[in-house]
Amino acid sequence: MVAIAGTVTLDGTLTPGTGTFYYSGSNSQSIINKTYYNLKVKISSGTRTLTNVGANCESLEIVGSGTAALASNINIDNDYDIEVGCTIDMNGHSITLSGNWTNNGTLTPGTQTVTFDGIGSSHMYGNTNFYNLTLNKSTGDLYSDGTNHITNTLALTNGVLFSSSNTSVIVDAGASVSGGSTSSYIDGPMRKDGNTAFTFPIGDFRKYAPCAVGTPSASTQFVAEYTKTGHSNTGSFNSPLTKVSLNEYWDITPSPDVTADVRLYWRDGTFSGIGDLTDLRLAHYNGSSWDEIAGATTSGNTSSGSIIKTSVSSFSPFTFGTTDNTSNPLPIQLLSFNAKPENNTVSLKWETASEINNDYFIIEKSINKYDIEEVGKVIGSGNTNINIDYGLLDNSPYFGTSYYRLIQVDYDGQFETFDWVAVNLTESLITSINIFPNPLSDDLLNIQLRNIIGKTNLNIYDFSGRIVFIKTIVFESRDQLIRLNLDLPKGSYYMHFIGSSSNIVKKLIIQ
Repeated sequence: MVAIAGTVTLDGTLTPGTGTFYYSGSNSQSIINKTYYNLKVKISSGTRTLTNVGANCESLEIVGSGTAALASNINIDNDYDIEVGCTIDMNGHSITLSGNWTNNGTLTPGTQTVTFDGIGSSHMYGNTNFYNLTLNKSTGDLYSDGTNHITNTLALTNGVLFSSSNTSVIVDAGASVSGGSTSSYIDGPMRKDGNTAFTFPIGDFRKYAPCAVGTPSASTQFVAEYTKTGHSNTGSFNSPLTKVSLNEYWDITPSPDVTADVRLYWRDGTFSGIGDLTDLRLAHYNGSSWDEIAGATTSGNTSSGSIIKTSVSSFSPFTFGTTDNTSNPLPIQLLSFNAKPENNTVSLKWETASEINNDYFIIEKSINKYDIEEVGKVIGSGNTNINIDYGLLDNSPYFGTSYYRLIQVDYDGQFETFDWVAVNLTESLITSINIFPNPLSDDLLNIQLRNIIGKTNLNIYDFSGRIVFIKTIVFESRDQLIRLNLDLPKGSYYMHFIGSSSNIVKKLIIQ
């Protein structure tokens, strides 16, 4: 770091490297118009105007106890820090940054905009009152780790804004939101103050699922949050409901209590299980069971639409309900899926809460989540409202860390794929050979051995029993991955590995 308290004069070239240039003087200093990497400026007292802080600044840190007034728009490639006791007056200019925002002082926003852009995730630390806040990241997201008010416009263009509490993202009375889509929304609770109608651009786990409230009967603070799993109680519901969603629900809560319209949206009717708007209901949890909020109306279609009830006075939580489990399946919720080592195998177990038209499950495994092999299939229970346990044993697991996932398939061929779970198999006496990808769509096959040393002969047979490929492979370590280039016609084959410590047959499909 270079710290200079006096006058800075530079007629030549400044090569910033990755260091910090610190204007540390107690009196006013002129910031020379150069390209900085990390720029640190001390504001001792009074008001100081920041000039020549431009688009090539990697990071900007303001320290001291005075006021820093911007003289131009600032584009910061990385982080922006405001120290305790310091005030930043945006002075009619905007700030754009790609890194983290840390505000331990005071921001006087005027009527200007702070924009988060660039690549990678950013954090907002501290408490800030923004006039306009814009999220427009090429990649990465924005995390709100303090209390952040938006007094005019929150613009959601690209990237997810993650909130950490009910006061993490607050849209003040009179403020609004623009945007909101599958590519940009708020994940977590958000608050809207005031007495106007508002649509909450919320979602969870890469799913956009907005909700809305109508004009409330009095000024209030509405907090809304969407959860992409079933409520903790999905089995208790009152007539005429025959089921509630096992996939999602919304918490919508005013403080103080008011009366207002409530609207839930679905953007993916397949995920939400919307099949017939006639039998669809708006369900409300009363603390112990789910009730229908009578009189709700629907709009749109089974692919994308909404359900609304006017003049609601009992809030949080809400979800979709139905009076016909067939026309509105509100599909299965997977309660658990576990993969655990068991001797020389991997034990796979899962549990469902209820099932509609569930034909069968497919279990897949992978060493890298890209090259995928099918472990097996398990028949489903069709239609049931009780918890069902399932299990399967993988007798040829991968060595080390691998991944398993579950796919649920309906009678009509529609399917849902669940997330991968990891398992680490480290037992030293396991001996096996695994091949992937299988089916093979190109010529390059991966062969992974486990506790096999020395020379192994590989014979590949077609289904008529004819040998079509012969190779001798020398395994030099107990944990080894080799790649074999196979130029064989499409079809099914048997691979026979024969060695001093192995006699293993694997089935291979070439597509």
